[in-house]
Amino acid sequence: MTTIKQWLADRRRKYADGLALFNKYASPELKSKFGAYFNEVNTCPAFDGHMTTLVNKLTVIDRDANLSQVSTAAPIAGVITAGTMKPKASGKAAGTPADNKTPGAKITLADLPDELQGLVKRVREITPLYAAAFTEMASESIADKDRAEVAKEVFNLWCERRAIWEQLDAYAKSKNAILDVGFAKPEPLPSNPLLDGMVLARKIERLKEKIARTEKAITMHSENGKENLRVAALQRLEKFNMELADLMAKIPQA
Repeated sequence: MTTIKQWLADRRRKYADGLALFNKYASPELKSKFGAYFNEVNTCPAFDGHMTTLVNKLTVIDRDANLSQVSTAAPIAGVITAGTMKPKASGKAAGTPADNKTPGAKITLADLPDELQGLVKRVREITPLYAAAFTEMASESIADKDRAEVAKEVFNLWCERRAIWEQLDAYAKSKNAILDVGFAKPEPLPSNPLLDGMVLARKIERLKEKIARTEKAITMHSENGKENLRVAALQRLEKFNMELADLMAKIPQA
Protein backbone atom coordinates (compact mmCIF):
# COMPACT_ATOMS: atom_id res chain seq x y z
CA MET A 1 0.00 0.00 0.00
CA THR A 2 1.18 3.54 -0.75
CA THR A 3 2.59 5.30 2.29
CA ILE A 4 1.38 8.72 3.43
CA LYS A 5 4.72 10.26 2.47
CA GLN A 6 4.52 8.77 -1.04
CA TRP A 7 0.94 9.97 -1.47
CA LEU A 8 1.80 13.51 -0.37
CA ALA A 9 4.76 13.64 -2.78
CA ASP A 10 2.70 12.45 -5.76
CA ARG A 11 1.26 15.47 -7.59
CA ARG A 12 -1.15 13.13 -9.42
CA ARG A 13 -2.39 11.68 -6.14
CA LYS A 14 -5.93 10.32 -6.03
CA TYR A 15 -8.39 11.35 -3.33
CA ALA A 16 -9.56 7.76 -2.79
CA ASP A 17 -6.02 6.61 -1.98
CA GLY A 18 -5.55 9.43 0.51
CA LEU A 19 -8.93 8.66 2.05
CA ALA A 20 -7.88 5.03 2.57
CA LEU A 21 -4.71 6.23 4.31
CA PHE A 22 -6.70 8.56 6.55
CA ASN A 23 -9.17 5.81 7.48
CA LYS A 24 -6.27 3.49 8.32
CA TYR A 25 -3.91 5.78 10.23
CA ALA A 26 -5.96 8.67 11.68
CA SER A 27 -6.51 8.80 15.42
CA PRO A 28 -10.03 8.28 16.78
CA GLU A 29 -10.15 12.03 17.52
CA LEU A 30 -9.32 12.99 13.92
CA LYS A 31 -11.78 10.40 12.58
CA SER A 32 -14.47 11.84 14.83
CA LYS A 33 -13.84 15.36 13.58
CA PHE A 34 -13.19 14.75 9.87
CA GLY A 35 -14.16 11.15 9.05
CA ALA A 36 -17.74 11.86 7.97
CA TYR A 37 -16.63 14.89 5.92
CA PHE A 38 -13.87 13.03 4.08
CA ASN A 39 -15.97 9.92 3.44
CA GLU A 40 -18.92 11.79 1.95
CA VAL A 41 -17.06 11.74 -1.39
CA ASN A 42 -14.74 9.20 -3.01
CA THR A 43 -13.23 11.49 -5.61
CA CYS A 44 -12.85 15.23 -6.05
CA PRO A 45 -10.77 17.84 -7.96
CA ALA A 46 -7.30 18.70 -6.68
CA PHE A 47 -8.38 22.17 -5.51
CA ASP A 48 -11.57 21.02 -3.78
CA GLY A 49 -11.84 21.66 -0.04
CA HIS A 50 -12.00 17.90 0.65
CA MET A 51 -8.63 17.34 -1.02
CA THR A 52 -6.81 20.33 0.51
CA THR A 53 -8.05 19.46 3.99
CA LEU A 54 -7.14 15.80 3.50
CA VAL A 55 -3.61 16.82 2.45
CA ASN A 56 -3.25 18.94 5.59
CA LYS A 57 -4.50 16.21 7.94
CA LEU A 58 -2.35 13.48 6.40
CA THR A 59 0.64 15.83 6.68
CA VAL A 60 -0.09 16.15 10.40
CA ILE A 61 -0.49 12.36 10.78
CA ASP A 62 2.81 11.74 8.97
CA ARG A 63 4.61 14.37 11.06
CA ASP A 64 3.25 12.98 14.32
CA ALA A 65 4.29 9.47 13.30
CA ASN A 66 7.85 10.70 12.68
CA LEU A 67 7.92 12.48 16.05
CA SER A 68 6.67 9.31 17.75
CA GLN A 69 9.46 7.27 16.17
CA VAL A 70 12.04 9.77 17.44
CA SER A 71 10.60 9.82 20.96
CA THR A 72 10.59 6.02 21.26
CA ALA A 73 14.03 5.43 19.74
CA ALA A 74 16.62 3.76 21.96
CA PRO A 75 18.87 6.34 23.68
CA ILE A 76 22.45 6.62 22.45
CA ALA A 77 25.22 7.18 24.99
CA GLY A 78 25.64 10.89 25.61
CA VAL A 79 22.47 11.81 23.69
CA ILE A 80 19.15 12.76 25.25
CA THR A 81 16.27 11.54 23.08
CA ALA A 82 12.99 13.37 22.63
CA GLY A 83 11.28 10.77 24.80
CA THR A 84 13.61 11.27 27.77
CA MET A 85 14.31 14.98 27.59
CA LYS A 86 13.10 16.91 30.59
CA PRO A 87 10.76 19.75 29.63
CA LYS A 88 11.90 23.24 30.39
CA ALA A 89 10.03 26.50 30.46
CA SER A 90 10.62 27.92 26.99
CA GLY A 91 7.43 29.88 26.45
CA LYS A 92 6.98 28.21 23.05
CA ALA A 93 3.34 27.25 23.44
CA ALA A 94 1.30 29.20 20.93
CA GLY A 95 -0.36 32.23 22.41
CA THR A 96 1.51 32.47 25.72
CA PRO A 97 2.12 36.10 26.74
CA ALA A 98 5.63 35.33 27.99
CA ASP A 99 6.54 34.40 24.43
CA ASN A 100 6.31 37.96 23.14
CA LYS A 101 9.46 39.24 21.49
CA THR A 102 11.10 42.65 21.45
CA PRO A 103 9.52 44.57 18.53
CA GLY A 104 11.56 43.88 15.39
CA ALA A 105 13.04 40.64 16.73
CA LYS A 106 13.04 37.57 14.50
CA ILE A 107 11.20 34.29 15.01
CA THR A 108 13.20 31.35 13.68
CA LEU A 109 12.15 27.76 13.11
CA ALA A 110 13.33 26.78 16.59
CA ASP A 111 11.06 29.41 18.16
CA LEU A 112 7.89 27.98 16.60
CA PRO A 113 5.49 25.55 18.35
CA ASP A 114 5.72 21.98 17.08
CA GLU A 115 2.55 22.23 15.00
CA LEU A 116 3.88 25.28 13.15
CA GLN A 117 7.27 23.64 12.62
CA GLY A 118 5.35 20.89 10.83
CA LEU A 119 3.83 23.51 8.53
CA VAL A 120 7.30 24.85 7.68
CA LYS A 121 8.29 21.31 6.71
CA ARG A 122 5.21 21.09 4.50
CA VAL A 123 6.16 24.34 2.70
CA ARG A 124 9.59 22.88 1.97
CA GLU A 125 7.86 19.84 0.46
CA ILE A 126 5.50 22.01 -1.57
CA THR A 127 8.13 24.30 -3.11
CA PRO A 128 9.80 21.79 -5.49
CA LEU A 129 6.44 20.19 -6.32
CA TYR A 130 5.03 23.60 -7.23
CA ALA A 131 8.06 24.48 -9.37
CA ALA A 132 7.92 21.15 -11.23
CA ALA A 133 4.18 21.40 -11.84
CA PHE A 134 4.44 25.00 -13.04
CA THR A 135 7.22 24.07 -15.48
CA GLU A 136 5.14 21.20 -16.85
CA MET A 137 2.07 23.42 -17.17
CA ALA A 138 4.07 25.92 -19.26
CA SER A 139 5.53 23.25 -21.55
CA GLU A 140 4.51 23.51 -25.20
CA SER A 141 4.51 19.73 -25.58
CA ILE A 142 1.74 19.02 -23.07
CA ALA A 143 -1.82 18.34 -24.30
CA ASP A 144 -4.50 20.86 -23.35
CA LYS A 145 -6.41 18.32 -21.25
CA ASP A 146 -3.28 17.41 -19.31
CA ARG A 147 -2.31 21.08 -18.98
CA ALA A 148 -5.63 21.82 -17.31
CA GLU A 149 -5.08 19.03 -14.77
CA VAL A 150 -1.55 20.21 -14.02
CA ALA A 151 -2.83 23.78 -13.65
CA LYS A 152 -5.21 22.56 -10.94
CA GLU A 153 -2.25 21.09 -9.11
CA VAL A 154 -0.30 24.35 -9.44
CA PHE A 155 -3.25 26.32 -8.08
CA ASN A 156 -3.82 23.89 -5.23
CA LEU A 157 -0.17 23.93 -4.14
CA TRP A 158 0.02 27.72 -4.37
CA CYS A 159 -3.12 28.15 -2.25
CA GLU A 160 -1.84 25.70 0.35
CA ARG A 161 1.55 27.43 0.55
CA ARG A 162 -0.04 30.86 0.86
CA ALA A 163 -2.42 29.68 3.60
CA ILE A 164 0.50 28.23 5.57
CA TRP A 165 2.50 31.43 5.20
CA GLU A 166 -0.42 33.51 6.44
CA GLN A 167 -0.73 31.26 9.51
CA LEU A 168 3.00 31.52 10.26
CA ASP A 169 3.06 35.27 9.67
CA ALA A 170 0.04 35.78 11.94
CA TYR A 171 1.86 33.90 14.71
CA ALA A 172 4.97 36.07 14.29
CA LYS A 173 2.90 39.26 14.36
CA SER A 174 1.14 38.08 17.53
CA LYS A 175 4.61 38.01 19.12
CA ASN A 176 5.59 41.46 17.74
CA ALA A 177 8.28 39.75 15.68
CA ILE A 178 9.38 39.13 12.10
CA LEU A 179 9.18 35.66 10.60
CA ASP A 180 12.59 34.24 9.61
CA VAL A 181 12.24 30.54 8.80
CA GLY A 182 14.34 30.20 5.65
CA PHE A 183 11.81 31.13 2.97
CA ALA A 184 10.11 34.31 1.89
CA LYS A 185 6.47 35.22 1.49
CA PRO A 186 5.08 33.33 -1.54
CA GLU A 187 5.09 35.30 -4.74
CA PRO A 188 1.72 36.24 -6.32
CA LEU A 189 0.19 33.56 -8.49
CA PRO A 190 1.52 34.15 -12.05
CA SER A 191 -0.97 35.38 -14.61
CA ASN A 192 -2.18 32.52 -16.78
CA PRO A 193 -5.59 31.98 -18.43
CA LEU A 194 -6.15 28.67 -16.61
CA LEU A 195 -4.97 29.97 -13.24
CA ASP A 196 -6.85 33.23 -13.65
CA GLY A 197 -10.05 31.25 -14.20
CA MET A 198 -9.45 29.24 -11.02
CA VAL A 199 -8.80 32.41 -9.00
CA LEU A 200 -12.04 33.88 -10.31
CA ALA A 201 -13.97 30.70 -9.49
CA ARG A 202 -12.53 30.66 -5.96
CA LYS A 203 -13.50 34.32 -5.38
CA ILE A 204 -17.05 33.64 -6.60
CA GLU A 205 -17.33 30.56 -4.36
CA ARG A 206 -16.14 32.49 -1.28
CA LEU A 207 -18.46 35.41 -2.02
CA LYS A 208 -21.46 33.10 -2.39
CA GLU A 209 -20.59 31.62 1.01
CA LYS A 210 -20.56 35.12 2.53
CA ILE A 211 -23.92 35.86 0.93
CA ALA A 212 -25.43 32.65 2.31
CA ARG A 213 -24.15 33.39 5.82
CA THR A 214 -25.43 36.98 5.64
CA GLU A 215 -28.88 35.85 4.51
CA LYS A 216 -29.06 33.50 7.50
CA ALA A 217 -27.99 36.35 9.78
CA ILE A 218 -30.75 38.59 8.40
CA THR A 219 -33.35 35.92 9.13
CA MET A 220 -31.99 35.37 12.63
CA HIS A 221 -31.91 39.10 13.45
CA SER A 222 -35.47 39.49 12.15
CA GLU A 223 -36.69 36.63 14.35
CA ASN A 224 -34.87 38.08 17.38
CA GLY A 225 -36.16 41.61 16.80
CA LYS A 226 -32.65 43.08 16.41
CA GLU A 227 -33.44 45.73 13.81
CA ASN A 228 -30.08 47.49 13.87
CA LEU A 229 -28.22 44.26 13.20
CA ARG A 230 -30.72 43.30 10.50
CA VAL A 231 -30.22 46.62 8.69
CA ALA A 232 -26.43 46.31 8.91
CA ALA A 233 -26.62 42.77 7.48
CA LEU A 234 -28.85 43.99 4.64
CA GLN A 235 -26.23 46.60 3.77
CA ARG A 236 -23.51 43.95 3.71
CA LEU A 237 -25.71 41.72 1.57
CA GLU A 238 -26.21 44.51 -0.98
CA LYS A 239 -22.44 45.08 -1.12
CA PHE A 240 -21.72 41.36 -1.56
CA ASN A 241 -24.32 41.01 -4.32
CA MET A 242 -22.77 43.94 -6.20
CA GLU A 243 -19.33 42.36 -5.90
CA LEU A 244 -20.72 39.03 -7.10
CA ALA A 245 -22.29 40.68 -10.14
CA ASP A 246 -18.94 42.27 -11.02
CA LEU A 247 -17.17 38.92 -10.73
CA MET A 248 -19.79 37.06 -12.76
CA ALA A 249 -19.41 39.65 -15.51
CA LYS A 250 -15.72 38.64 -15.80
CA ILE A 251 -16.55 35.05 -16.72
CA PRO A 252 -15.68 34.54 -20.43
CA GLN A 253 -18.75 33.96 -22.54
CA ALA A 254 -18.77 30.76 -24.60
